[in-house]
Amino acid sequence: MVRKLFTLSGLILFAALSAAVASPAEEKGYALIDKYILTFKALAEKGSGGPDEVNKALDSIMVETAKAKEQGSVDPLFYHRFRRLLQVTKLAIIEDPAGILVPLLEREIGLFVEDVKGEIPRLDGSKGGIGIGAVADALAEELVNLHLLLAGKKDREKLKQEFMNQFQAPPKKKEPQEQPAF
Repeated sequence: MVRKLFTLSGLILFAALSAAVASPAEEKGYALIDKYILTFKALAEKGSGGPDEVNKALDSIMVETAKAKEQGSVDPLFYHRFRRLLQVTKLAIIEDPAGILVPLLEREIGLFVEDVKGEIPRLDGSKGGIGIGAVADALAEELVNLHLLLAGKKDREKLKQEFMNQFQAPPKKKEPQEQPAF
């Protein structure tokens, strides 16, 4: 489990920190992304933090995310996608020595990886399940996507209007009507 956590933390940090740019602290969405990244960075640097410490840290981020939604500090799309990222992170660190949860974990984590990466993940041949590298890569990719979602928020309405204008038919020209001859 600890190896799984460190591998997940390292891969997330490597991909996310190399792609994500520091964000304004006043934006709640950016603050939540930063808190997620910095939490795993701190756990990886500390070199410990079994499931209890990771779950405690994730619970804190989840509570803050729910409050942000209630206060209207984050838009519904960001909330939905960030919440799903938190859910998958929780699922990825669950210990399941008997393998009872494998079908659930494979389905939910697999759908997330496919949605984010556009590819159906391959199963890890050793014990079944999805390889932790694929999960960490998808989590990092979604962090980047969330950052881009926030960065493009101000231009979203303008871009939607430009698209709508492209789909509208140009106004028809009035053809001169013949006047009846008297």
